[in-house]
Formats: sequence, C-alpha cells, structure tokens
Amino acid sequence: MKKADLADQVHLLHQITCRMHASLDQATLHEAIVQELCCALEGDCAELILYDLETQTAAVAAAFCRVQADQDSIATAVGLTLPLGLELEQQSAKNLHHPWIVQDVSMAQISEAEQVLLQTAGMPSPLMIPIVYQERLLGSICVGQIISCRLWTADEMHLAKLVAEQAAIALHQAWRYFEAQHQAQRERILSHIAQRIRTSLNLDTTINTALTELLGLIRATLIYFAIPAPHGSTTFRVTHYAESNNEVTQHSSGHSSGHSSVPSALQLRQQQRSNPLRLETAIPVESEIDLTAYDTALIHRLLSQDLVMITNTKSNDIDPQSQATFQQQRIGAWLSVPVVYQERLGYLIALRPDACNWTREEQTALESVASQLAIAISHRQFYAQTQKQAQCAQRQAAQLAQTLHQLYETQSQLIQSEKMSSLGQIVAGIAHEINNPINFIYGNIPFVAQYAEQLLTLIQLYQAHAPQPSHEITQFASDIELEFIQSDLLNILASLRTGTNRVRQIVLTLRNFARLDGTEKKLVNVHEGIEATLLLLQHRLKPHIQVIRCYQDLPLVDSYPGQLNQVFLNLLNNAIDAVSAVNQASEKPSPHQITITTCRVQAADASNPRVQIRIHDTGSGIKPEHQAKVFDPFFTTKPIGAGTGLGLSVSYRIVVQNHQGRLWLETTPQGGTECIVELSTNCGSRSTELA
Repeated sequence: MKKADLADQVHLLHQITCRMHASLDQATLHEAIVQELCCALEGDCAELILYDLETQTAAVAAAFCRVQADQDSIATAVGLTLPLGLELEQQSAKNLHHPWIVQDVSMAQISEAEQVLLQTAGMPSPLMIPIVYQERLLGSICVGQIISCRLWTADEMHLAKLVAEQAAIALHQAWRYFEAQHQAQRERILSHIAQRIRTSLNLDTTINTALTELLGLIRATLIYFAIPAPHGSTTFRVTHYAESNNEVTQHSSGHSSGHSSVPSALQLRQQQRSNPLRLETAIPVESEIDLTAYDTALIHRLLSQDLVMITNTKSNDIDPQSQATFQQQRIGAWLSVPVVYQERLGYLIALRPDACNWTREEQTALESVASQLAIAISHRQFYAQTQKQAQCAQRQAAQLAQTLHQLYETQSQLIQSEKMSSLGQIVAGIAHEINNPINFIYGNIPFVAQYAEQLLTLIQLYQAHAPQPSHEITQFASDIELEFIQSDLLNILASLRTGTNRVRQIVLTLRNFARLDGTEKKLVNVHEGIEATLLLLQHRLKPHIQVIRCYQDLPLVDSYPGQLNQVFLNLLNNAIDAVSAVNQASEKPSPHQITITTCRVQAADASNPRVQIRIHDTGSGIKPEHQAKVFDPFFTTKPIGAGTGLGLSVSYRIVVQNHQGRLWLETTPQGGTECIVELSTNCGSRSTELA
C-alpha cells in the first residue's frame, strides 16, 4: 500500500471512528455503523446483525442502502428477530476475527437465522465482518451488492476489520450506558411500586397494585398471588391475579378493579422485551393450583422458600407427568417466589404460554416486589390487629401503635441504608477505577521530567559544541520552534504533575465519602466529610447557587464517618432543592446562597467540647404547619416522585440516637431555612444499627 493511500485510509478511519463515537444512543450508533461502513467500502447496502446470547436470538439492528430503488426492501428487515439456536458457539465467525466473504448465503457456515436475515436483505454474496469485543461475538456487519457479486480487495477487508474493532468498542460503551440508564429506570420503577404499596392500608389494594406494576417489569402474561389452602399444603388458592391486558381480579370479592401501570414501566417492557414471534395464547385462569398433579420432586421445589424458574415446561429436565399437566394448562414458562415475612404468606407466580428465558432482572424484580409485598401485607395485618385490640384496651392499642411506628421506621431505614450503600459502592468503584491509571501517570511524570531535562541538556551541549549546524537542522529547529519547546516543556510537565495531583486528591475525597467502615467509630475531620459531599453534589450546584464556607478550627469528632456523610448529603440536597424550587417558580433565576458554618459551642462538660455545623439556604423556608412533621418518616413537601420523605428522618436518627447529638431546623426572618447539627467530640460507644 502506498504511503498516500495509507494516509487516506487512516484519515478515513479517524473520521468514521469519530462519527461512531459521537453518540451513546444505540439506534443512532447502529445507523452510523452501517452507513459509514457501507459508504467507505462503496457497497450497495449494509446490514448490522446483533446477537443476544441470553435469549439466543439474532436481530437486524440497522440497515442502509445507497441505491435509492432498494431502500424500502432492505428497510423492512430492520427489527426482524429470529431464534438463533445453540449453534452460535460453533460459528466460524466467532473464531475468525477477520472479515470473510460469503460466496453463497444458502451454503455458508452461518446460522439458519443469519441465512434468513441475509436472504431477506437481498445480498447474495456479502462481506461478513464480525464484531468482537474481548473474545465475545457481539454481531456481524454485512456489506454487499444487491444484484451482482463483488471482489473485495485486501485493503478494503483490512479497513473493514479496523472499523469493526472501533464499532465493537462503541457498541460496548453504548451498551454499558444503556444498562446504567436501564438499571436506574428499573430502580425508580421498583421505588415507585414500594411507594404505591405503602400508600394504602387496604390489603386488596396493596396486592392489586403490586400485580399490576409487575406486568410492566417482567414478560409474564398472567401473574397469580396465591396462598396455601387451609385444607392442604399441596394446594394453592388464587386470591388475586393480573393478566397482560392490565385487568386485575380478586377471586375473593368476585369483582375486578383496574389500575393503570407506571407509563415508564410499560414503555420499558415494550422497548426491551417485545418480540415479533411472541406467542399470545391465553392461559386459562384457575381458582386453585393443585400441586398433586405434578411430580414429587417438582412439588418439593414449588413448596420451598426459594425462587423457582422453569424456562421451558417441555424441556427434558421436566418429568412427563408435570409436562402433561403444564401442557393441559397451556403453561410454557413458570417463575415463582414465596412471599415470606416471619412466616409464609403466599406466592407470586408469573406464567407465560410459551418458553421464556427469564432474565436476572426479571427474577430480581419479582423477588423485590415479593419482599415489599411481604412487609406491606404484614404491616396491614398487624395494623388490623392493633385496631381490633384498641377497642379492648387503650394501653395495648398505644403499645401496638408504637410497635407499628417502629416497624415503619425500620422499613424506611432499610430503604435509605440500601440506597446509601449502593451509592457508596458506586462511588468507591469509580474512585478505584480512576485511581489506578492516575497513579500510573503520576508515578511516571518524574521520570518523564528527568528524561526531558536530560534531552534538553543534550540539545544545549550540541548547540554549544556545534554552534553552526547544517541548514536542514536550522530549518527544522525553526519549524518546530525549538526555543519555545525548551522553555515550555518543563512547564507542561509541571502542569501535568499539578493536574494529576489534583485528580488524586479528588479520588481520595470520593473514597473518603464512600467509606463502608460504618461498624467502627473513628476520629474524623468534619470539614473533610462536608467537602467530600459537596464534591459529590457538584453537578447540582448550578451557576446561580453559591456555596459560602465559614469554617473554624474544630477538633476531631469521634463518629461513624459514613453515617455523618449521609447526614451532610441529605441536608445539602434539601438546601439545593429549596433554592432550585425558588428559581423554578420565578421567570428569571436569581443568585442564591448556601452558607455552611462550623464552630465550637460552650458545653457543660469542658472535657467533652461540642461542635456545630450550620447549613443555611436562601429558599422559601418551611411553613409553620409543616415544622412539627419534618422529621416524620415519609413526610415530604416535595412533588410526587421528587422526594421520599426519608432524608430528614434518617438524619435525625443518625445524629440523635447514634451520636447523642442534636438536629433541629430554624426558619430565618430573612427567609430560607437553617439546619443545625450539634455533635459531641466524644459520643461514646454505640451500635450503628438505625432500626
């Protein structure tokens, strides 16, 4: 290959790479891959086939045609999904990391699904370009002519290989981005389900809500809530069920009540789980499930306190007796989990009429809803008992009401603790991933500086002993501005050292915030915890929000650092929400301030000084009728979905119960709210449990 051709190819590859990495949206990326590669290779059309090893399917993700007359025909193949089968593991494309030419689609060593997809696109002899990321086959790009065959050159195949490598990286990055968004959306949906479950003390409403929302999270066409029948442990009585048409029915009451699902949940299922080949044969609804119709081994599995997953009821792993029962009931896939809270309350059973590879996300969603439902059912049952006992004795009713309140607080603490634990793990993981390359750069900068100084000294020696170099050397030195490089190189290295040092400090701050050592008390610097929290919330501190720090010298505080960071995070989040709400209500945003003041306070015991942390915002303040409720669990003045009502409740318990401190709020005459946290420098030994 000539140097000019090589340079053109490198330039073309750079342009294609930039266009592919320009967006993390999967649809946009898929279109960019086929369009860029088709144009670069000057093919008539191109098709991107992606493989899903979890569901064993092959799908046309995108297609592009440079020939106007054939654009409609190839566009019809987009979205077509076919079962791949188990032969993908033996495909030659998995072992060939290089493009290869398919002489005849019908005779090629590819899967039957790929043959159908290529024949649909009308490419008789395409160039197959495998997309491999870390020894994992993600898909193939097929480029070809519509009518005639084409001879592909070595340069074209080499370019295709390079583009496929970049496409693999871009696809992986887009997939990771999508998974992060998908996980966050799923968590929001599950949080919404938990919130909906807690909004009603009616047991039927609670179960109906759970079943309705579950239809948006898993690919089930029928979901039962069943309880063991009183006359036998091998019979389940179906009390509630929900079908895929969102109709929720209670067997016990004889009527049905519809509940609208979360739109984002249904949209999520439609986008990610839709299958054009999905079988929609209805499963007959049963009022009872008689387990004696199944094999003994399967009965033992269904009665256990573990998740039971059957992806295909016609599988050889299922005994003939159970297969016959499943076939009679038209059940193709089964996923069930017990609803257990101190004792077995019932079962959630998700069914499909066809085989289904239940994903880990669907299993987790069913288990999460079962856990929330178990707590909710137990709370409703316990609440009903307290109401009944209240008619008999006022003292017993008050005691049971207090127990119920403690259970609600326990639930709120579990939810908030899990949220902070997940946040801490994410922050710690990011800090760890950044720390390794930064340490590598930081550790090598001194050597680079030393080598640079030596090279500069060598240049100076050459200049001293050869003051009149050749014209070519003089011209090159002038072109590259040698004098400027000599004066600026060490400055650049010094700037790199300063920058990497700053990144290392940021990583250290993140690691300090994400401490998971909450079981032990430590002497901590309060200012470090505040700064770590501000760093984590930097993305929320918009230009119109100014943070003013008024720090005094404080002694170290004996505390649980992770819990204190959680308090600072909740209070600063509330302050940011308060000033942001004021700006949203006004047509033109005005500057607002959040002032953080730390100081010592006079204590009765001089040997145990106390410190105060004051966080003041210039928001609208707290209304008088709300001030007595701000520390109650689940109380919030924010719009639905914007707050959980747990932040101040959790913060109060951490400060008061775990650190023997004080936490209160004040509304200032000038407007806004001031949160005051007062801590003793020696809190004594205490358990970290928040319940």
